[in-house]
Amino acid sequence: MSNIMLLSGIRRAHSIFAVALAVAAPLALAACQSADPAANAAAASAPAAAAERPATADEIRAVAVGRTMSGGMTYKADGTYLYRGADPGRYEITDGRVCVKFNTGANRCDRVVTNGTSYTMINASGRRFPFG
Repeated sequence: MSNIMLLSGIRRAHSIFAVALAVAAPLALAACQSADPAANAAAASAPAAAAERPATADEIRAVAVGRTMSGGMTYKADGTYLYRGADPGRYEITDGRVCVKFNTGANRCDRVVTNGTSYTMINASGRRFPFG
C-alpha cells in the first residue's frame, strides 16, 4: 500500500468521524435537557454543592467528644478512646485529623472533612464513613 493511499484512507476516516461527531453531539446535549423549561432554569441557578474542607479541631471536638459515634467509636472528655467498648487508647484532635494511640502501642490517624453541614471520616485506606 502506498503512502498516498494510506493518507487518503486516514483522511476519509477522519472526515467520517467529524461528520458523526457533528451530528451526534447536539443530539446528546438536547437529550440532557428537561422538557420543562422551568426545571432547566432551576437547575442552572442551583448552587453547586459545597466543597469539602478539613474540619477544624473545634468542629471535631463539638461533634465527637463525650459521644459514642456511629460505628461504636467513643471519644471521652478525658481523652480516652474506646471502640465498641474495647480497644482502649488515647486520642488527639487537631485541625482535620483525629489520631489514636492504642494501649497496645498501635497508632492510627484519620482525616475528618466537612461540607458545612455533615462530617465524614476518611481512614488511611481512603474509605469514607459518616462522622457524627
